[in-house]
Amino acid sequence: MKSGHYRLIVFILQKDAFVPNGTEMAGKDATNLLRQGANILPPSAAEKTYDGSHCTVLVYEFTSEGDTVHFVSQSSLTAKEHLSKAGVLSLLGKAN
Repeated sequence: MKSGHYRLIVFILQKDAFVPNGTEMAGKDATNLLRQGANILPPSAAEKTYDGSHCTVLVYEFTSEGDTVHFVSQSSLTAKEHLSKAGVLSLLGKAN
């Protein structure tokens, strides 16, 4: 991985509440998520209605010096600032 700052943004759409367990995500786990993730929802998820569901956005921030990846537990940015800088905030609410 190149040196720099990285963010992983996770959108959760569900009706049931959840409670984070407080475990920090390791850089290796974030890299695995990036490799397994997709840029669009699979048809089975995209066709569902999410009426009555809640949307939660989790933002994980990491730094890398090239060889090692470190989780940033206290970001200098708010979640809204992360979404804005990633170009996601301007897309939310727009119809396809």
